[in-house]
Amino acid sequence: MSRSAFGRIVVVARRVAVTLAALVTVAGLGSTVALALANRAGWQVLGMKTGSMSPAIDPGDLVVVQPVSPADIRNGDVITFRAPVGSHAPYTHRVVEIRYGVGGPEFVTKGDANASADVWTVHYVAEALRMVHVVPQAGRALAFQQSTAGRRLVAGAVFVLTVALMWPVFRAQPRPHLREVPA
Repeated sequence: MSRSAFGRIVVVARRVAVTLAALVTVAGLGSTVALALANRAGWQVLGMKTGSMSPAIDPGDLVVVQPVSPADIRNGDVITFRAPVGSHAPYTHRVVEIRYGVGGPEFVTKGDANASADVWTVHYVAEALRMVHVVPQAGRALAFQQSTAGRRLVAGAVFVLTVALMWPVFRAQPRPHLREVPA
């Protein structure tokens, strides 16, 4: 392979690397800004991990929830809560019945894909979390970005992009020839 052909390959490879690094950096920073704006608006963003709400919400979908008064929850609303028993894992299920008691409303929930209602009732103390939007498959990207491999990919892309943008500064500059002065 001639030296000029190799040089062209290096130039193309550098352009491809910089373009990919820019895309990964923009995607990583863009999703971080979007999550920050959602949190600033009072919303929470959660990734759906199970198929209990299929077909309305599939595994890998992103669920956006908004705090509301428990009195504003209606039958058919999808709410997010921590399981009152066991691991206290977060659940996102549909309200199928509302029971009114001394402590306020209690919600019987059920996943759309589940055969029966959950074994507990949900009682919110101050504010409830009601689903306002689903972003299909965006939860997979969020989960990857929050993983070790995802953080390394974004950090590597930022590094490659920084080096590429700073390359002209660090590139060897031609030195002027030193001339001897006659004595």
